[in-house]
Amino acid sequence: MMNPQPPDQGNWKQFISRMLSLGLQRNQIPVGSEGSSPNFHIEALIRSLMKEANKNQIKLSTPLQEIPFVILDTETTGFHPYHGDEIISLAAVKVIFGEMTTNVYQTLVKPSTSVPAHITELTGLSDISLQDAPRLRDVIHDILHFVSGGVIAGYHISHDITFLNAYLWYHHRTRITQRIIEIKNIVEKMWERTFTDLDETLDYFGIDKENRHTALGDAKMTGRLWLYVLEECRRKDINTLEDLYSKVANSQ
Repeated sequence: MMNPQPPDQGNWKQFISRMLSLGLQRNQIPVGSEGSSPNFHIEALIRSLMKEANKNQIKLSTPLQEIPFVILDTETTGFHPYHGDEIISLAAVKVIFGEMTTNVYQTLVKPSTSVPAHITELTGLSDISLQDAPRLRDVIHDILHFVSGGVIAGYHISHDITFLNAYLWYHHRTRITQRIIEIKNIVEKMWERTFTDLDETLDYFGIDKENRHTALGDAKMTGRLWLYVLEECRRKDINTLEDLYSKVANSQ
């Protein structure tokens, strides 16, 4: 089983400092005895982040206006992570108190195989543009830290979560367990119409398309779409996460 590259034994102080910057408490950072496997520590840190996120699960009674929503998007080499497709770009933006924030995370990711020509044509990402990008193992801690403490949302979000969970399960035997919202389903239920794809949805709401088929561009546009949903929730007296789930579940 492949593992993230560990820090060398002489660089633990720098490594621990980085983990503290990701929000872990010092007593959550497992430092073993001399000779123990550094890979074990990396895996333990991932599990600690996941456990913390699960412990801080957003309650259904939480008002929508108080929930940090993390709008997530990825670009990938295909649709099948369990058959070799990989993430090549990931971005997330936060919507807090009903407003888009400037709190943004984005990264390119170098895959272990070549980027297919049709993906390069669609996203603009190629083997050359990704040659100096970090591997997913190098940024997975930062990604998990950024999305923790909120509700993850996205358009076709199951695609993005499936890729992240495939990596997390294969390498660390863990998965994302936070609450997740599929924005496409909510928009279709609340506006009582079917949308073919994100392009059609953006057109319907008059949202300008900028940097389409880039992770950051799509995350920002989807974030603006989510603002329309939150405004509609206010108008229809949908105040909590439970209200929103009930509305979607009971819509015909």
